[in-house]
Amino acid sequence: PPPPSSSTPPTVMDAIGPATSFNAWEMEAGPLLTEAQIRRTVSADNRSGCRRPRELHPNEPSRTLTCTNLANDTGNMLRLRMSDGRLRRLGVDEAARLQGFPPDFEFPDFAVSYRQAMRAIGNAVPPPVGQALSRSARSHISAARDALAHRRRVNRDLAAGQLAAPDRGC
Repeated sequence: PPPPSSSTPPTVMDAIGPATSFNAWEMEAGPLLTEAQIRRTVSADNRSGCRRPRELHPNEPSRTLTCTNLANDTGNMLRLRMSDGRLRRLGVDEAARLQGFPPDFEFPDFAVSYRQAMRAIGNAVPPPVGQALSRSARSHISAARDALAHRRRVNRDLAAGQLAAPDRGC
């Protein structure tokens, strides 16, 4: 999907909806939550003072993805509210897309477990954020190099007598 504007945050549907090969709100791409898990998640939400349950809805922005809320099976994980009202955990591909990983990024099943993949996704700096930071750092480094090169040229020219010394107003 195209990068969102800063005034309109992308929704969960933008990340994992029509652009994917499945309908996240109809298919069981991740494990369904049991009644006991639902009770634990509601209890954890209440104890932590959450104003909103840790549920993902298609037309809202995603909550923050963290290692704890993706890989923790003790009750405070993110869950997707399906169109029929059932709750399920996110699939690895869905979590990766919400975190900004490109659609073709894979966590191979033979090498990485569900929990390991979710921990990696939750601990990751979202790739678009990393890209923006690196572009900004590159720009600042380039500007600093240009300023240093200019200063060196001025100092060289001053030393060679090609420029008048700046008037310091003394």
